[in-house]
Amino acid sequence: MENIVRFLVRHLVFIVMSFVGLYLVGLTVGAEPNYFSWSLDAKFWFGLFSNGVAIALHGYWYENR
Repeated sequence: MENIVRFLVRHLVFIVMSFVGLYLVGLTVGAEPNYFSWSLDAKFWFGLFSNGVAIALHGYWYENR
């Protein structure tokens, strides 16, 4: 159980890290600063890419621990 909780907390941290990073990239290419005013389609793709980056961060963390 402890390993599952650690995995979930680590994944939440990686999602926050990827969300902030991708949000800053989005702002530099001209996205609307207010995330909640984005269309549902844009939020979906942003969430999908954010989870993909979080999974990649998991792999990087696991290989280098």
